[in-house]
Amino acid sequence: MQQEEYSFGDKLLFVLSAKRKVSWATFKSVFDSLFANDMSSQGIEIEMSDKSIAYDRYETLRILDSLGHCDFHFSRDEDAVCIAPPIVARLPLAGLPRAVLTGGQVPLTHEQLENAALGFESIVVTKSPQKYRHKFSPSRTLIHAESKEELQMFSELIEIPYLDIPPSWNLINFCGDLDQYRSNLNWEEKGDLNWPRLDFDPDKLRFQNKLIQNGLRLSSYGDPKRNGKRLHLIWDGNKCAEIDRDWGRYSVLASLGIKILFYDKYRHTLGIPANVPLPRLFMRALALCVGLAPIGIQEHALKEQGINLGELHLYHAIPIQIAEMLASKLQQTLQYCDFDVGLEGKII
Repeated sequence: MQQEEYSFGDKLLFVLSAKRKVSWATFKSVFDSLFANDMSSQGIEIEMSDKSIAYDRYETLRILDSLGHCDFHFSRDEDAVCIAPPIVARLPLAGLPRAVLTGGQVPLTHEQLENAALGFESIVVTKSPQKYRHKFSPSRTLIHAESKEELQMFSELIEIPYLDIPPSWNLINFCGDLDQYRSNLNWEEKGDLNWPRLDFDPDKLRFQNKLIQNGLRLSSYGDPKRNGKRLHLIWDGNKCAEIDRDWGRYSVLASLGIKILFYDKYRHTLGIPANVPLPRLFMRALALCVGLAPIGIQEHALKEQGINLGELHLYHAIPIQIAEMLASKLQQTLQYCDFDVGLEGKII
């Protein structure tokens, strides 16, 4: 029997699943080791201190989190990445019921599911790589059935819990909105820090050395005593509060009435600027609509429609109701457009 080839994302998920809980330092070490081996096997020399590698590490962690494979918690006291328990999660798709496998996985997982499916007339288990969507994303394991009862029986056989209500619906309903989030911030009057500072530029949608003087301001400070750690404060006049970077960006955009969410209602595709990622639970709500990582497209593909915001991340198979609830909670308004981009990122 020919040995199955695993993608980088598959191997990363397997190692993390075996460890169950790791520190951020351990995650970086595992990522770097697998990445160096992959590059070496292709005859490519790399410099692990390259800033792009640091970006890839964190982006990969967010992708794993959005697909329901892990959770992570970064604070001043502890950095932890925890693999989630396996779940058969139904997708909010029309037609016959389909579900994806989230949580931890091992090399034998797919074979075990295929063997279990042999006892059912209509259960089909497929595994598809996601390299064309995100180069470090693990493969998607999709389970097809003719009824939700059959999915329930299959889940009982493999002893993995089944969620009949799609997690996407639960998440989009559970997530608070901007006003609720900001009401829980601890505001205080204080002078600005004398640490190295970058401000979020709402026109460029990125942090820059350009200092923002007026209106709501999101500043990112480099902690001089903790290498690589950054503190994010949102300022309103002389009052400030510590804030999650993702929520902070959308707070500034909402205060200025800047709309950045694009939706193709015919292809049910939602586009979000890569520089302004969603808060994590919203990312998971979108990714678990179809069990796929978002796909990146460059701005030149959409310039004719007046969309000129740099790289966009596209989420496919997003019901209009979920897209509208997301926009409402972030005080955005959907901007309707025609993406003409298929699941593999090709212009169609």
